[in-house]
Amino acid sequence: MKFNHHVLFVSSAGLKEDSPAKQALGSLKHAITERGFIAQIADNIDHGIKYIKESPKYSAVGIFWDKNNPKMNIESEAFISLFRKRNPTTPIILLSEENITDNVSINILKEVSEYIYLYSETATFTANRIYTLIHRYAESLLPPYFKTLKDFTEDGDYYWDCPGHMGGMAYLKHPIGIEFINFFGENMMRADIGVATAEMGDYLIHAGPSKTSEEIAAELFGADWTFYGVSGSSGSNRIVAQGAIGADEIVVVDRNCHKSLNHGLTLSQGRPVYLKPTRNGYGLIGPIPTKRLTQASISKLIKESPLAEGAISPEPTYAVVTNCTYDGFCYNVNDVVKNLATSVPRIHFDEAWYAYARFHPLYKNRFAMDVSEDIPNCPTLFAVQSTHKMLPSLSMASMIHVKKANERR
Repeated sequence: MKFNHHVLFVSSAGLKEDSPAKQALGSLKHAITERGFIAQIADNIDHGIKYIKESPKYSAVGIFWDKNNPKMNIESEAFISLFRKRNPTTPIILLSEENITDNVSINILKEVSEYIYLYSETATFTANRIYTLIHRYAESLLPPYFKTLKDFTEDGDYYWDCPGHMGGMAYLKHPIGIEFINFFGENMMRADIGVATAEMGDYLIHAGPSKTSEEIAAELFGADWTFYGVSGSSGSNRIVAQGAIGADEIVVVDRNCHKSLNHGLTLSQGRPVYLKPTRNGYGLIGPIPTKRLTQASISKLIKESPLAEGAISPEPTYAVVTNCTYDGFCYNVNDVVKNLATSVPRIHFDEAWYAYARFHPLYKNRFAMDVSEDIPNCPTLFAVQSTHKMLPSLSMASMIHVKKANERR
């Protein structure tokens, strides 16, 4: 399935079918379609509003300015305001039969990318102008890593190293392979390139487009650093655990943690003491009570643990909390961090099912990267999120977000 650029032209209820303006809009729609776009004409602004409420798919919108409509400014402002809520930089074009700039409100003028007089040029030439607007918009719209990958693939750059399917051409040697590439498409195969492709940057040293992409993600999710993972949150949890825990160090672990944290403990040779969460009569697992997060409670756990004997230190170096819980209960992260900060220098929040929390005010102070800046001696914070679970990433995509401790001490 190929997704083309969509263009919406908003006509006027006052235009008759045989009017020159209506015919000019029809010719422009035809010329735009010949350029490979999908064009629609809404009969009036109300119909245009219905189209844009349906989807943010439009790469340009053209509004025909009806000088005989006394509500043209009010209706157009309402349309543009609604459109801009989801399309802040999409080109907006004013189409008219004559010069109308003296009649257009300043709020509309600020949003207009281009003015088109319907009879001053041919429909083909005007379609070219709209094509250029959309092309510039699309170039600025794409995030750096995807844009680099798209350009690399579409430029036909060839590579002699992995992957062994060589852009999918290996599949053409067998009927089963042909069916495979027909199903996924050639672009998918051409874009499946090795990590040694210089144009795409370097994930090992975090350089180039991949680093730029991670920096944008960090700003978006509220982190100091963000690192991408391709083995799900299970892999990311193990990365954090192995990076933060030394052999024979005592660590404080949510008893309701994911098995990947147990894998990480085994690989890092940490010595766990477990924080017990609540469970109600219906079997729902709730959060760990605040009293169990206090320094006195954790010290008691360590003192009573047989694993503490032989540890390199009686002081824990790391804690991990599952947020939200597997039954959907969310922590007040300020409460968690304030209490654990007296015991550990690093706190890891396993937020595998919770990547969406950043994007709704309902979850304010309920996810790791939204912790208050006023907490004294705040530890280093890690948040692992499965962007492939609850956000629209491809399978196994994950992110590790980090907030540095020294910026809040």
